[in-house]
Amino acid sequence: SDFFCAYPTMEESVAHYVRLISGNYYNHAFTYDNDRDYLAYILSKGYGEESLLSTWLALIRMYNTTQYNF
Repeated sequence: SDFFCAYPTMEESVAHYVRLISGNYYNHAFTYDNDRDYLAYILSKGYGEESLLSTWLALIRMYNTTQYNF
């Protein structure tokens, strides 16, 4: 069965994502320096369905979210 979380605010959602991705299971994700490889890695580790990759990359381009990369 799929597991999804719901949050009362965007801030809580982002905070949970950061805690999850910063944990040991996903920590290798930060070794990638581009969006495609980073997203492909976390998807391969079970963060979501691998079919989401092209959708996420399109949203990154559409909303220019790379300006928030660190």
